[in-house]
Amino acid sequence: MNMTYFRQTIIFQAFAMTMVLVVLAGCDAFGSDDEDDPDAAGSVLVANQGNFGDANGSVTSYDPQTDEASEAVPARQLGSIIQGALADGGRYYAVANTAGRLNVYGSQTLDGLGQSRVLGSNPRYVAVANGETAYVTNQKFTAPSNVLLLDVADAGSITVEDSVEVGYTPEDIALTEERAYTPLGGFGDTTLVAALDRAGREVIENIQIDCYARFAFTDDEGEVLLPCNDAGGNGEVVVLDGESGNERARLSLPGSVTSLRGGTQAASYASGSEELYVVLSEHRIARIDTDGTGSENSPGETLSIGGSDPIGAVGYDAAAGNLYVGRASAESPFTQRGSVTIHSRDGLQVGRFEAGNAPAHISFVQE
Repeated sequence: MNMTYFRQTIIFQAFAMTMVLVVLAGCDAFGSDDEDDPDAAGSVLVANQGNFGDANGSVTSYDPQTDEASEAVPARQLGSIIQGALADGGRYYAVANTAGRLNVYGSQTLDGLGQSRVLGSNPRYVAVANGETAYVTNQKFTAPSNVLLLDVADAGSITVEDSVEVGYTPEDIALTEERAYTPLGGFGDTTLVAALDRAGREVIENIQIDCYARFAFTDDEGEVLLPCNDAGGNGEVVVLDGESGNERARLSLPGSVTSLRGGTQAASYASGSEELYVVLSEHRIARIDTDGTGSENSPGETLSIGGSDPIGAVGYDAAAGNLYVGRASAESPFTQRGSVTIHSRDGLQVGRFEAGNAPAHISFVQE
C-alpha cells in the first residue's frame, strides 16, 4: 500500500471526526433545532392584584437576561384590581375586576391597545381563541352568572358578541377544540364544572367532580386538568377528557390546594415541559407530569418553598428550568409590595425581584 496515501487517509478521517464533534458540541451549546424545544421567556409579566378598596392593581415586567424589573402598567393607569391575566399571541390580557372591563396590551411593550366597555359587576378570568374571541367569566350576585364572548380581533374596538348563562360563581376557563370548561365553585359555591359548546354557544352539561375547583387547564393531549379540594380539604387533580367531559383520572395531592386569598393563582400549566404546578399548604408546590393521558398523568416531586411570605402565584419557564413564585408581604399582603422569588427545578432559590401589591398571576412572553 502507498504509505503516503494511507497517512493522508488517516489524517482526513481524524479531521472529519473532529469537525463532527465540533458541530455536535455547538448544537449542544447553542440549543437544538428541534421544533418541540421551548423558547426561554424573553420577559416575565406579573399581574399584581392590588388591594380591593384601593383599586391599585399593576403589572410588573421582569427581564431574565438583565435581572431587571420595572412597573410596566402602573396602578394609577389601570384603576382597578386585576383578577385574571393571560399572555397570548403577542398580547397581554388583564381582567380589571373592580372596573368591570378587559384591558388589552402589547405583550412586548405593555402599550395599551384597547379596553372593553364595562362588562359586569365581577369579571374574573379570560381565555382567548385564535386572537379573535375572548371568553370572560363573569360572576353576578343578583342574577345568574355568565360567560361573555368578546370580539377582540381589533383590540381598539372590542365588542360583546354573546353571553352564555352558567349560574353559580364561575372562575377560570379552559378551551378545547370544541368546548370551553369553567369551574363554578368560586367561594366554595359548588363542585360543578360547566361544559360549553363553543360553536353552539350554550351549556352542554354541568359535570359533577365532587371537589371544589377554581382553575382549569387544557394540556397538550387535550385533557382538562382541574386542581381542587374535596369536602375534607384534601387536594386532588381531576382529569377530564376534553372531547366528552368524561372523568379519566383523579390524582391525589399531598396537601390542600391553596394560595393567598382572593383572586390569586393557585396553579399553572407549563406547556413546554407538559407539567402542572399546584400551590399546596405549608409553602409547597406540587409538580404533576401530564405527558400522558388519564392515569398516566402522575404527581412528581413536591417542592418546599422557603420563607414566611404567602404564595400568590406560580409559573414555570420550561426552557430555562426556572420556577417563579409570587410572594405577598407577610405583614400586609394587599397593602404592601410583594416580590417574586426564582427557583431552580429542585426548588432552590436562585433569585428574587420586587413586584407590586399581592402578586397574583405570572405569565411568560417569548422574544
